[in-house]
Amino acid sequence: MAENKISPNADTNPDNNYLAPNFDIASFKDTAMDKFEKNKNLIYGGVAIAMLLAVGIYYYFGIHRPGKIQAAEVAIYNAQFAFERDSFELALSGRDIMGQERVMGFLDVIDNYSGTPSANIAQYKAGISLLHLGKYEEAIGHLQAYSGADGMTQAMAYGAIGDAKSELNQMDEALSFYLKAAAYQANGATSPYYLRKAALLCEMQGKKDEAKKHLESAIKDFPQTAERMNLEADLIRISGSY
Repeated sequence: MAENKISPNADTNPDNNYLAPNFDIASFKDTAMDKFEKNKNLIYGGVAIAMLLAVGIYYYFGIHRPGKIQAAEVAIYNAQFAFERDSFELALSGRDIMGQERVMGFLDVIDNYSGTPSANIAQYKAGISLLHLGKYEEAIGHLQAYSGADGMTQAMAYGAIGDAKSELNQMDEALSFYLKAAAYQANGATSPYYLRKAALLCEMQGKKDEAKKHLESAIKDFPQTAERMNLEADLIRISGSY
């Protein structure tokens, strides 16, 4: 069998096989330098913008945002304290004290520290405060702005919107929010509580069959709930038997 022989003058470097026969490296470098000189302002500008963006991102996430989060946690303290003592007007609006720094309320925290976890909590508690103060439309706005950090508080926010809708005589919407609260990350605490609220609303509207359905669902799905005695009593009253 004939062997393939390599000429002693052949270029055995595989990288050179990709170069054009008449490729002039010096000319290529000159052309590249010319293009760089013509466009160097754009290149330097792009690099500068990238560096500014990097510095800005580091400053925001590494310095500014952590500082803002910490400041918000301090600012919300007095509002939380007032809220826990049912001083809803003070918790909501805060107050000015002569010669001292303003005591912030939830609305101040929302305005001054937007985007922080404390501002998010303030949305929820501002909504609950407004609900207690009888300002139902405003309460709904804040409760809808809240993004629940856990299933229970989000369910409670939906339930509170249901309460506000009920006070506004928007019964169908109230029922919808009670059922939404019951279904959100279903658990033995909030789910039976809001199913019962839905049932009582249905009973008030004369929808006894629907009321029974919600009560029976709560008893069946959450047999260990603390609401069980109330659920059974309601079911007996509505249906006459259990």
